[in-house]
Amino acid sequence: MKIQLICMACVAVMLTSCGKAKKVLLEIESDWADKTEVSHDTVVKVVYQERLQSEEPRMAPDEPRSKRLSVTGASYDWTLAPQGGNNYHPRNMFDGNRNTAWAAKIAQMPADADLYYGPTFYVNADRIDRIVLTNGYAKSNKAFRDNTRASHIIIARSNYDNEVEETYDAVLYEGPIKDTFSPQTLPVSPTYRHKKGNQKYQIIFSPGDFYYGDKWEDLCVSEMEFYGIASE
Repeated sequence: MKIQLICMACVAVMLTSCGKAKKVLLEIESDWADKTEVSHDTVVKVVYQERLQSEEPRMAPDEPRSKRLSVTGASYDWTLAPQGGNNYHPRNMFDGNRNTAWAAKIAQMPADADLYYGPTFYVNADRIDRIVLTNGYAKSNKAFRDNTRASHIIIARSNYDNEVEETYDAVLYEGPIKDTFSPQTLPVSPTYRHKKGNQKYQIIFSPGDFYYGDKWEDLCVSEMEFYGIASE
């Protein structure tokens, strides 16, 4: 009898996308309330666990899928000098390799009021949906702890005179960063206004908002990925 109930629950799974799951669940509860010890809550749990496991993002038939976007032209004049066979160029953030990183000494970074200005780069997109960031120097736990990590960042569109656009619709992301070298997804600000084509961006850090390293105050970011719809 319990097996029969689970089978009926599975039918509800197939009908959830049609808005009929609630009716099916009510019918299951009514038909089996006096015949089984399995509760209505158990049925609901079975149905929705199965639904979550099988659910895939649904898109309009003609809507293009979000993909990793190309990032070019990364630059920064205050990057840490190469040492020990390693370089710390900002393009390391976009190379898909967590064993490389961009790094700069905090004391040497240009600052204005309560902001430290980081690298600039270009993203060619019609739309940016999300950012995936790997904080710190992620090649090992020791490298991560020895070096400084970001705890709060701003990623904003910049104009071509290297000035950040100080408007809410130009801020792609502003908020906290977790102290972990696991990749973390940063949502795009709901007030951000998308512009098509190759757009310039800059990373900005807040002073005092760092996870300081056990050995060095070299600020590191290993990876930054952008996902969305590329410009043709």
